[in-house]
Amino acid sequence: MNSIDLSFRTVWRLVGERDAWSPSRLTLRFKKLLLAAAHSWDQMQILVVLGHPAYRGLKRAYPRLPFKYLEDKYLAHGFNREERAVCLLHHYRRLLRTLPHRVLRGLPQCAAVLLEMRDEGTCYTVTMNLPELFQDEGELSLNLQADGEEIFVLSFTVVPGRVVQSEAEEVLLITRLQGVPGKFEQVRRMTKAMHDVGPGAFLVAVLHGIAEAWEIREMAGISARKQHSYEEKYAELLTIAYDDFFTELGAVQNGKGLFVSPIPLPLKPLAQVKAGHKLRTRKKRAFKQAVAAQVSQTLQEL
Repeated sequence: MNSIDLSFRTVWRLVGERDAWSPSRLTLRFKKLLLAAAHSWDQMQILVVLGHPAYRGLKRAYPRLPFKYLEDKYLAHGFNREERAVCLLHHYRRLLRTLPHRVLRGLPQCAAVLLEMRDEGTCYTVTMNLPELFQDEGELSLNLQADGEEIFVLSFTVVPGRVVQSEAEEVLLITRLQGVPGKFEQVRRMTKAMHDVGPGAFLVAVLHGIAEAWEIREMAGISARKQHSYEEKYAELLTIAYDDFFTELGAVQNGKGLFVSPIPLPLKPLAQVKAGHKLRTRKKRAFKQAVAAQVSQTLQEL
């Protein structure tokens, strides 16, 4: 059997699911196979990287992983297929250089604990793992939990700066910010415990700790209209969750429709903070800096 035959069989096996032999599923597999063939150079690079032994368990758990970039909905609306392939390839190359292979081998089943804090009997934990239900919205997720119950999620991918119109070599791209339905009371208590830092801003501080450990100096966040699940009927809610959130952080929207910011975030001079809010602002800033420092130390100790 020659190498071309072997590549064809490998791709055919990976683009399908093990129980997918209905006519409609077979048609879908052929379409994916044709798309993969049309982008064979990108596809083969991705297969080579994900063929690393550290990713063996990952490919078993998510057989469609090497082909996610073929879907228009992958990461965000508006990225072309080449950009999506480059993002997927860059991210998994970066993880191989950055995380111990024992950690990568465990990611499909085990979440890495980055931070743990306690307040009035409640344990708040931030873990990092691969998203199970929202695999198209980012390659890693930060999960904020209260006593083991997930209450908020941030998903991100390490991407080349050029894909998001940045001069930075690489950027942390945030593609999902979402609270878990029915957890309002837990979020309220968490915000109070964390010096009035909300769950989104809290997880961004965690992300900054990752950036510090991995020596990444810029982040980008998608706008509401680029969000994977955008529909006009949800426009107002998504605009608050994404556009307004990133603007409040100090990020600036660029020509790509993404909110870009250096890491650490630019801080408004205290002289411009309203009277009576300066002490509170100082506490919030110090708290977020402490969170980032703790996460960075945890990752470096890995």
